[in-house]
Amino acid sequence: MAESKSKFRNVIVCEDVRDEINRKKSLMGVYSGDIIVPQMPAFVRFAVYAEYEPDADDGNQIDFEFRLMQGDTEIVRARGSAAVQSGLNVATGLPPGILTFLKDAEFRVLVSVNKGEEIELVSKKVLQGPVAPSTV
Repeated sequence: MAESKSKFRNVIVCEDVRDEINRKKSLMGVYSGDIIVPQMPAFVRFAVYAEYEPDADDGNQIDFEFRLMQGDTEIVRARGSAAVQSGLNVATGLPPGILTFLKDAEFRVLVSVNKGEEIELVSKKVLQGPVAPSTV
């Protein structure tokens, strides 16, 4: 169901998502591109933020089921739901957690909306290599 994927906006992998006032979120430690770690095993803090743009087909409540994968191996499964408010996107995602990587791997987040077809929401490679200093 490719249509569901188009309903997701601003999918971001970061270290933490914090609730602020007035429906705001603060995203901490946003990962851009591949995630490079200095050594394996690596313990990497992850959170996922996504906005879902509901339409009339979604009804008054949306049920999400997330699966976190290392390659093709499921490592975490989570469920959540959110009420739909007319004209507003639904902020959803996964709270912070720490994942262990023993070797280079692909971290993937799969999602199913209202028990529909599962889609890949985001993927990141976790690789061992030299960690470049920040240029900001």
